[in-house]
Amino acid sequence: MMTRSPLGLFLISLLLLCSCGKREEQARAYGPDANPKPETVPSQTPRRFPPSEISADRVVFQKIAFSPELIYATTDASLNVAVTAQEVSGIQLFYSFWVNRRLVRESEENSLAQRFFKKGDLLYADVVVLKEGKEIARRRSEVIQVLDSPPRFTRLEVPKIQGFGDYTIPVEAFDDDGDKITFSLQGESLPEGLSIDSQTGNILFAFRKEPTEKVVFSVVADDGQEKSSQEVTLLFRQVKGESPAAQVQNKKEESKPSSPQETPPQTPDQPSR
Repeated sequence: MMTRSPLGLFLISLLLLCSCGKREEQARAYGPDANPKPETVPSQTPRRFPPSEISADRVVFQKIAFSPELIYATTDASLNVAVTAQEVSGIQLFYSFWVNRRLVRESEENSLAQRFFKKGDLLYADVVVLKEGKEIARRRSEVIQVLDSPPRFTRLEVPKIQGFGDYTIPVEAFDDDGDKITFSLQGESLPEGLSIDSQTGNILFAFRKEPTEKVVFSVVADDGQEKSSQEVTLLFRQVKGESPAAQVQNKKEESKPSSPQETPPQTPDQPSR
C-alpha cells in the first residue's frame, strides 16, 4: 500500500486552493458585479445559429455604423444597419455588443445603454442576418472609443448693470465624467475690472469706467480634455454723464457744512464782483 508523505499532501492541498481561487476570480471578472455592470452578462462566446441554405453572397451590407457619430459616456449608442437581400424576404437582424473585447449584450434590439460603458472604453458590434432563425451572413462594425464628455453649464446669472459698482456673476458647471473643471474668460477688448475665479467660476465686474453700450464675452469651462463655452452680454443702463469721480465729489460736498460767510476762491484772471 502506497503512503503519501506530508510534503506531498501539502502540495496537493495548495494546488486545490489555487484552482478554487482562480475560478472565483474568473467568476468575479465575468459575473454580474463586473465593471461595467449590465443587467445580465452573457457568455463570452457569441451566440451561434444554424447555417442557412441561402448563400451569403445574396446579402449586401450597405451601412453598419454607430449613432450618434460621437459617443459619450452620457449617451446611449445605437447601431444603424442597412442590408439588402437579393430575392430574400423576411430577414431579421441580431446584435452582439462588445465593450473592451468583452461581450456585454445580445439582442434583436440595435441599441446599447450608457450603463454598459464609460469614458475611454472601446465599442464594437457583430450583426447577424437571419432567415427563419438560421444565419445567412455575419458582419462586424468598426471599433469606436467612448469620448470624454464636455462640461455642462448649470448656472449663469447675468445681472442688470444700472450704475457704477461691483457686480458678481455666479457661474456653475458640471462634468459627467467627474473631471475637475477650471474657468476662464475669452473675448476681444474685455473691459477693465472684469475677472473670473478659475476654480469657482464666479465672475467679478468692478464697474468704474464707462464702456460702450454693451460688452460681449464668453465663459469657458475646461475639464482638461474637452471645453464648453457660454456667451455673456452685459448691457449698461447708467445715467448719462455719470462718472465715479462725480459720485464721490457729490458725497463729499453733501458731508461738508456750508458757511454763509465763506467766499468762493477766485482765479487771478477773474476779478471779484
